[in-house]
Amino acid sequence: KSASGTVFPGSFAERIAGATEPLAISDSRESPLAGRETAVELQILSELALPVKVEGETCAVVYLHQSDRIREWKPDEIEFADRVARQLGLSLVNARGFEAASSEVHAALEEARAAREMAAGAEELQKRIDELERAVASTRSTENQTRTMLAHASGLEATARAEAIAARRAEAEARHEIERLAADCARTRTS
Repeated sequence: KSASGTVFPGSFAERIAGATEPLAISDSRESPLAGRETAVELQILSELALPVKVEGETCAVVYLHQSDRIREWKPDEIEFADRVARQLGLSLVNARGFEAASSEVHAALEEARAAREMAAGAEELQKRIDELERAVASTRSTENQTRTMLAHASGLEATARAEAIAARRAEAEARHEIERLAADCARTRTS
């Protein structure tokens, strides 16, 4: 009868997990690994159990039993089962490594995607910065032109003021001259 689907007692796992060598029991009727009830149900007469270890920890068990007769486990059978258990352990280590590598690859892809998005954002930001720098340069150029025009206008204003002052003086002198001439003319008439 197959042991597939059978729930073994906790002592089964503890006994095998602590084993450093395969547990080969030729006559399991006295002290079965699977427990008395399970041994009776499955008609177990001989058992072979090996821990499957990953990084020093037992994570599974290779379990064989003989139901039709008491079996004297041969060294090459035990060695073969031990190799199978070690190979399973290596396969589990490889599977964990593959999962870890897959996770790292996924994380690296996510980081690359985020970096691409950041690079695209940085490019867009750089374009915006370039546009702003051009706008600032244009504004500075316009400001310089405006200052030049203001300086020129200030110069023209000063010239106009000077000319206005000169015109007022000339007008005052002309009035004064007219008044003098009028006074001369009045004297001349009087004389």
